[in-house]
Amino acid sequence: EGGDHIDPKFGENWYGAKLAGVPRAAYHFVYWCRPAHEQAEWFKRNIPADPDALPPVLDVEWNGHSRTCPRTLPRDVAQEKIRVMLRELEAHTGKRPI
Repeated sequence: EGGDHIDPKFGENWYGAKLAGVPRAAYHFVYWCRPAHEQAEWFKRNIPADPDALPPVLDVEWNGHSRTCPRTLPRDVAQEKIRVMLRELEAHTGKRPI
């Protein structure tokens, strides 16, 4: 999430699901006040590039807990962040993100 949070059980769940034959995918929640390239690097550091995984998911809603982040962004700024994230997630996983 955003570049500084990961589910503490992510690794256990990721590999456990694979061992059990359960399809799985990584999910990234965009934090609008952090640069997209930083968030993409966070994703790449924490999510295995596993060819058996489903495509990654990019969630682009506003986080109501982010009091320091503006509720809206200019459309072009939001679209550029999304483009960067989608490009980097696809490059890392080899799959077009959802």
